[in-house]
Amino acid sequence: MNLNEFSLDHVAISISNLERSIDFYTNIFGFSCERIIEMPDGNGRIALLHKKGFTIEMFQMVDVLPLPDDSKVPTLITPRLLNCSENLG
Repeated sequence: MNLNEFSLDHVAISISNLERSIDFYTNIFGFSCERIIEMPDGNGRIALLHKKGFTIEMFQMVDVLPLPDDSKVPTLITPRLLNCSENLG
C-alpha cells in the first residue's frame, strides 16, 4: 500500500451530548450538520456532520454509562503503536 495515496473518508465517535457536540463541531471547526437520525429501536441518535468531503458520524446512545474519570484524558500511545506502516505491508 502506498501511504501517499491514502485518504480518510470518515470517523465515528461516541459522545454523551449530541446537541453540545454538534454545536462544537459546527461553530468551532465549520462542519455542517447534514442529518440527525433517530435509531429505530429508540436506543440512541446519530448525527452526520460534513466538511470538504469528510464526515464525522457521532453516536449518542441511551442508558450508557459514562467513561470513568481516569479514562477521559488521552494517554500516551507507545511509539510501536504509532508506526502504522509496518502493519500495512
